[in-house]
Amino acid sequence: MSARMTCIERCGRELAALDEGGFAIVVVRSESDQDIRDVVETYVHRDDAPRAEALSVTYDPRRERTLLERSFVMREVTAYGTLKRLGFGGAFTMQDAPAAGESRLVDEYGDSSLLGFLAKAADPSDGFEQAPILLFVPSPTYLETPFADGTRGAVDADGRQVIHLLKQLANTKRRGGNRTLVVIGARPEETIRALDNEAYILDVPLPDDDEVERVVRDVYERNAEPPVAPIAPFIMSELIAQLRGFRRDRIVTTLQVAFARYRNPLENGAEQLLGDIRDAKLQLLKKTPGLTLRAPHGDTPGGLGNLIKWVESKSAVMTYGNEARRSSVSLPRGIIAAGVPGTGKSFAADWIARALSRGGSPLPLLQLDMGSIMGRYQGESEERFSAALRLAESMSPCVLFIDELDKSFSGVGTGGENNASLDRIFGRLLGWLQDQERGETAVFLFATANHMEKLPSEFLRLGRFDEKFFFFMPTGAECADIVCKHLAKHAPMIDGGHPGGADGLVDELRQTVVPAFLAAAIRRGKYLTGADIAAVVNETFQELFTERVNELPPHHIREALSADAGRLLRVPLSAVSDMLVRKLADTHVYGDTNLADVAWYWIWAQRNRPRSASDRKPVLDHGEYRRASGRFNRIGSTNVADLDRLDARKYRARLAEALRSVRERDYEDGGLNQIQSSYDIALGLELASEIFHVVSGRG
Repeated sequence: MSARMTCIERCGRELAALDEGGFAIVVVRSESDQDIRDVVETYVHRDDAPRAEALSVTYDPRRERTLLERSFVMREVTAYGTLKRLGFGGAFTMQDAPAAGESRLVDEYGDSSLLGFLAKAADPSDGFEQAPILLFVPSPTYLETPFADGTRGAVDADGRQVIHLLKQLANTKRRGGNRTLVVIGARPEETIRALDNEAYILDVPLPDDDEVERVVRDVYERNAEPPVAPIAPFIMSELIAQLRGFRRDRIVTTLQVAFARYRNPLENGAEQLLGDIRDAKLQLLKKTPGLTLRAPHGDTPGGLGNLIKWVESKSAVMTYGNEARRSSVSLPRGIIAAGVPGTGKSFAADWIARALSRGGSPLPLLQLDMGSIMGRYQGESEERFSAALRLAESMSPCVLFIDELDKSFSGVGTGGENNASLDRIFGRLLGWLQDQERGETAVFLFATANHMEKLPSEFLRLGRFDEKFFFFMPTGAECADIVCKHLAKHAPMIDGGHPGGADGLVDELRQTVVPAFLAAAIRRGKYLTGADIAAVVNETFQELFTERVNELPPHHIREALSADAGRLLRVPLSAVSDMLVRKLADTHVYGDTNLADVAWYWIWAQRNRPRSASDRKPVLDHGEYRRASGRFNRIGSTNVADLDRLDARKYRARLAEALRSVRERDYEDGGLNQIQSSYDIALGLELASEIFHVVSGRG
C-alpha cells in the first residue's frame, strides 16, 4: 500500500512553504472545519515538534521557554476581538497550569484582544516577532460582517482597523520584518474581498483512493472484533468507489457509526456498511438546495433502441470505474437529449440510472432544479450551484439529471443585471464539463432540451458531452411497442386465460387491441408521442375501473373488490379496445396542435444531424428531402411523379390528396405491419406539408 502523504499532510507542508516564503495570510478552504484545523495542527506539529511529544508535556516554566523558542505562540479567535491561547492543541498542552502562569504569558506575548495582538505583530520595532506566531481565524465572518443583502464585505470601525493591520502585517513579513502567520478558515470558493491582494488561497483536496483505503483499513482494524480478517479486494474496491468524494472526517464518522450499529458491517459483501454510506450521502443531499433524489424505475423505454444500445455499451466502464482508470480508460461524461416533448427524454433518465448499475443496485439519480438554485442575494446562486456540483461529485458514482436546459439557460449572454448570475453559473457549468479531471469522478450527466437552438453554441461543441441524441415522433412500429408496454402494466384488470402467460397476453394485444388503436389514430389524424399513449392508456383503465365498480351492488362493493384479488373488476380485451379508441378520440394529443413545432424539430435535426435515439428508420428520412426545391422525392408510398414541376399550390394539394387516400383505407382486416406503415405515411404527409410551408417562407 502506498505510503504517500495524506491530503492534510500535503496542505500542512504547503502551509510551511508559504510561511517560509513570506506569506503572512493564508486562506485554507474546505467544507470541513475539522480538515482546516487538521491542516493547521499538522503544520504546528511538524518535524521539530512531533505531535506525540507535544501533547504529553507537563507544565514547567523552564521547559515551556525551550518549546516556545522552537515552536509557536498560538492564538485562536473565538469571538470578535477575543483570543484563546493554545486553542486546539497547539505546540504543547499546559496540564495543571496555574492561573498566574497563564496571566504572565498573556502579558509577555501579547494583548488578549485581536487588535492589540495584530498591532504588536505588525510592528517590527516591538520585538514581538522573536518567537514564531500563528493566529488561527476559523471563519471570515470574524473579519467581515455581512451586508444587508447577505453578501460579505462590510466592516465597522474596529473591523477596518483589523483589515489595515492584516495588510500591514503582510507587507512587513514580505520584507522579513516578522515571523507571524495568519490562517483563515473558509468554505470552498469563498474569498475575503478586503484581502484579495494579500492572501494566498489554499484548498484542501479530497482524499485520493490510496488515502481512502488507508482510512478504511485503519478504522476497520481499530473497531473489528478479533480475529481481524483481511478485507476482500472486491469489497475494498466497492468501498473506495462509494466513499470517493467524502472528506476524511466524514469517512471516519460513517465507518465508526456502522461499526457501532452492527456487529460486523462487512458481512454479506458489506451490504450494511454500503447502506450506511448511502444514508450519509442522503444526509448531505437534504442540506443542499437544488438537488433532489429520484427513484429510478426498471422499465425499459420503448422506441429508443439506439440510446439503449449506446448506454449499455458504457455500462461496463461505469460499473468497473476503478479498473477502467487503472487502464487509463476515461469514464463517460454524459449525453444531451433534445427533441419533441413527450418522446421519453425524462423517462430515459430514470432508466439510465438503473442501466448503469453497480452490483445490481441502481446508481443514485440526482435531479438539479435550476429554479431552486437561483437565490435572492448576489453570489448566492453561484454558491448554491457550485455546492450542488460538489455534492454530485461526492455522491459518485451517480447520474446527474438536468431537465430542460433550454429554459434554464435561455437568458445567457443577453446582458442585464438579472442575467449576470445566470452567466456566471453557465460559465461554471462549462468549466465543469470541460475539466479533464472530471474523468476521475463517476458523474454521468444526462441533460435534456426541447429547443437546442436556444442553447449557446459553446455548450454543444465536441468535448462537453459524449453524444447528442435526437428524440423525434415515434414510428408506427414504435407506437405499437409503447402501447403494448403500457397495456401490459394493467394486466391484472384484463381478463386472463391467455396461453403463455404475460407473453401470450402481449401477443394477443398486438393482434387485436394495437391494430384497432393505430387505425383509429390514422383516421382521426391523431399523431402520438409516448406521453400521449401513456395518458390515453391511463384514462382508459380509470374509466374501465369506474364502470366496473358502478355495476356492482352498492352494499357488496367492498366485499366484491377484495374477492379473488379483484376478479370481478376484470374486463375482456374487446372492452379494452373499444374504450381505448373512445379515449383516443377525446384526447388532444401533441400532434393535434403542434405539428408545426414538430416540423421545426425535423428541420433542426436535418441541419445538425444528431444521433437518432431510435434504431428505426424515422418517419421522415433525411435522404428523401431535397434542399434545392424544399420538397420530398417521395410522398410516403404514393406514386407521385415530377414533384419539382409542381407549383406550391399543386404540391400542397397533392399532399392533401395522398393523405386523404391513406385515411380512407379499410383497416378492418389489415395486418399490424400494414397499419404501422400506413401510420408512418399519414404522419409523413402531414409533416411534409408543414415543412414545405416553413421552408418555402410562407409559414
